[in-house]
Amino acid sequence: MSVARLEREPCAAASSYETYVVSATLTDGRQLRIFLKDYGASRRPRRDARARRERELGVYRELLPGAGLGTARHLGEVWDDERHWLLLELVEGPPLRDLEPEHWTSPLEWLGRLHAHFAGAWDDSAPPEFLERHDEPYFRTRADRALTAVASLTPWLAERMAAVRERLHAVLPVLAAGPRTLLHGAFVPANVIVASGKPPRICVVDWELAAVGAPCYDLAFFCDGFEGPALDRMLDAYRRGAEANGLGLPPAAELGRTIDCFRLQRVMGWLEAAGRKRYTDEAIEGLVTRGEMLGALVEA
Repeated sequence: MSVARLEREPCAAASSYETYVVSATLTDGRQLRIFLKDYGASRRPRRDARARRERELGVYRELLPGAGLGTARHLGEVWDDERHWLLLELVEGPPLRDLEPEHWTSPLEWLGRLHAHFAGAWDDSAPPEFLERHDEPYFRTRADRALTAVASLTPWLAERMAAVRERLHAVLPVLAAGPRTLLHGAFVPANVIVASGKPPRICVVDWELAAVGAPCYDLAFFCDGFEGPALDRMLDAYRRGAEANGLGLPPAAELGRTIDCFRLQRVMGWLEAAGRKRYTDEAIEGLVTRGEMLGALVEA
């Protein structure tokens, strides 16, 4: 069997890289539709571009096959000195961010399944080299870089920011605690496709920041900004997915404090990028204030 015709068209998928739908018509009349991600063409500069593309390729090629998580199948790659193309199954559906809130709990159950599936996978062996390590040095370095950025851009905030950094340093053991598992690294609604089906297929994309670390990193990434009953529903959904697949979770109060610790480190990530992303003085001060609020919560 051979290809009779090959066509390529831009894909509307949300990504900083150029993405395409490749349609291949075979000589027997069948048609295949493939998702192509071109790491050589980015809409904006990316830090650590090489590591990010190698990480995503490794996750799709080595970790996700056979996991039964509904992610797009890895179909191949074109990987040489000039081209870095990732070829995946085309999964069509709206991103979660475009759907009503009632659809937002299923991805949290999925996240619990992901973390349960990979929990303990690297207890007796080293994780793959392409994954980031969310250990104490990783979080300490982020906090130190955040302080450097704030002190450089808004010197009058340096003293306040130094106090926030110390709060983060105090909870480093919480951030690096087990069980270690595979993390998506950027688990937000824009990276979740909800494909048709009963039940709908949850397909999580963009694994460039995948890491090995504590489960609450992803959980805090998704739930940051939610409070009250909405947050409770999300945490209940995550608990269902995790515990049904063998991953035990701490009581609600302890889980909530751990999430607050990760929300604090997320502020560090934003401030670390303040210069590169050209944040205004007002935005920087707002983030420092947010860090102070979260720091008080985790210290209580």
